[in-house]
Amino acid sequence: MKIVTTMLASLIAPRLYRRLLGTASRAMKLLDESSADAMRAYVEGKFLSCGAAVDRAGQADIYYTFFGLGCLRAFDVQAPPEASTFLRDRIDRGGGDFVHTAALALCAGMVPLGLPRRRALAAAIETFRTVDGGYGTKEGAACATPYATYLALLAHGALGLSPANAAQARQAILPCEQADGSYVNRRGETAANVTTTAAAAGVHGICGRRPSRHLLAWVQSQYSQGGGFRSSPNAPLPDLLSTAVALHTLRQSRVRLLPEVKRDCLVFVQDLWQEDGGFAGSIADDLTDCEYTFYALVALGALAD
Repeated sequence: MKIVTTMLASLIAPRLYRRLLGTASRAMKLLDESSADAMRAYVEGKFLSCGAAVDRAGQADIYYTFFGLGCLRAFDVQAPPEASTFLRDRIDRGGGDFVHTAALALCAGMVPLGLPRRRALAAAIETFRTVDGGYGTKEGAACATPYATYLALLAHGALGLSPANAAQARQAILPCEQADGSYVNRRGETAANVTTTAAAAGVHGICGRRPSRHLLAWVQSQYSQGGGFRSSPNAPLPDLLSTAVALHTLRQSRVRLLPEVKRDCLVFVQDLWQEDGGFAGSIADDLTDCEYTFYALVALGALAD
């Protein structure tokens, strides 16, 4: 069974990676030409001459480069030629933390880096295997987290390489499941959130399993009347990250949303569009970056017919 699951993961992980980027591309169905041009100009302006996108402090950052490249892909714009050099240099340095190592791998799905470097990235991701067989954000951790496990498996998909023992990785996140179908990010925690639960849904999907109806119902229950999804039941406001991952997860699981929910979510996303052409994370925030602009495209793409 483990061999079969790993074979499925080697086929499905690249597909889910492409679907994530494809969902962002579908946003073009809802954007008029002037809006798309303004958003594209914003994203292009976030790239430095070295080929990297900047973080909120204006510094070159691998994590934000992935989101910037994802946005450019959605707009059908080629990555800057310098991006390959920037990414190759970061890979050759080695020694990055989990999030930035995974981000490098996700970038590799959009920028040609060559097989030796893809294999080097896959090997680097494997150093974050946990004792229970999943993935964590720290080397040598005892227990897997759904977020890190999903990101690691998705990164393997972006690299076009088979994740090692995907069945064991899926089993490792099961102790994070709660009675209501939601997931916490660490065993023993009780506060679930949409991002972690959506990550768990992704792990199940990569291993060829449909998320449970309880998981999907819990994600739906985080809808905020008036538009958007909250990160958790106690969150005071909906936010763009939770809205994007919730909508993407529900669409991939073929959950139909009521017309009024789709309408109000569309308004919610539009209200976060700022004058500089980028998107903020919530109505309580007016700062924009490539990350939230990518999430806006994912949310819009998930809402497109």
